[in-house]
Amino acid sequence: MRIKQKKINLFVMLMILGLLMSFVGGCAAASKNGELFTPDDGNHSTSQKPGINNEQNNEQQSSPTASSAQKLIRRITLEYETKEYEKSVSDLLRYVQASGGYVENAQVSGKTDQNPNALCFAKYVVRIPADKADSFLNLLCGVGSLCSRQETTEDITLKYSSVKSHIEALNIEHERLLEMLKNTNQVETMLQIEQRLTQVRFQLQEYESQKRIYDNLVDYVTITISIQQVKTITVIEPDQELTYWQSLGQDFVNNLKNIGDFLKQLFYYIVVGLPQLFLLAIVAIFACTRIRKYIKKNEMQMQQYNSMFISTPVPIAPAGEKEASTTLTNNADKVATEKTPKNEETK
Repeated sequence: MRIKQKKINLFVMLMILGLLMSFVGGCAAASKNGELFTPDDGNHSTSQKPGINNEQNNEQQSSPTASSAQKLIRRITLEYETKEYEKSVSDLLRYVQASGGYVENAQVSGKTDQNPNALCFAKYVVRIPADKADSFLNLLCGVGSLCSRQETTEDITLKYSSVKSHIEALNIEHERLLEMLKNTNQVETMLQIEQRLTQVRFQLQEYESQKRIYDNLVDYVTITISIQQVKTITVIEPDQELTYWQSLGQDFVNNLKNIGDFLKQLFYYIVVGLPQLFLLAIVAIFACTRIRKYIKKNEMQMQQYNSMFISTPVPIAPAGEKEASTTLTNNADKVATEKTPKNEETK
């Protein structure tokens, strides 16, 4: 009974200690940050304590830690058109390296042996340090003609502060558990403390990995850049409104260009595929001759078969001769019937 009572008391003490450590860690993180966030506008205000001079408050507000407390994730998407594809791609990679960034993902498509006249396309996902992102964007003006730009900003300040406070609370609890493990001599107590230590260490790893992910997303801006090779640069004039006849003429010219490009591509594929077309023509001619011979042979066999079973035509007598022949046949039959009984009586 005493052992069970000791186990229960030890478990209750550990639970109370964990709650106290989490509460103390949260208060310490809040007092360390010294910031209150309002859900309406997302702006933060620094809380002031009594007995502190205004000069100290001004120094704290002008310090870099106060300005960098807000955690923002920037994502930018850019689309460019260019006639000089190789130069644009090389310039882009050179700008990324000069800005201290790196290429996270790259997709390239374009010319092949089967289609050497195809237009090239490249899509790069680059990571640029946040303090050099604006200068990097200014350098991209020489890459090509900008067609579209999209930018999003995500505020993760609350999430980041929550993760940070959990890490501080777990570190405090980890130190207290290590002190308790040194001071205890009972095996059961040591096992329980070590079990709690494994749980705390696992939670610490999770929160620290999440914090590193947030730090990477905040410290580096994610920029997605698409470069399309074109023959004519698209001119965007949003302020200029075209009249009906101007838009009609422009669309007509564009259609003529599209038809010309289609005919060029068609002629190219025909010339390239001449060997295959020649082989197909030979096979088609051979197949047609064989089919014609087969059809003629079948027709001749059918004619021979029909000539074997068709009989000679019987001449048809006129109507008067037909009646005379029928009467003669009837009279002959009567004479034959009359002679048969006489021949039987003589016998």
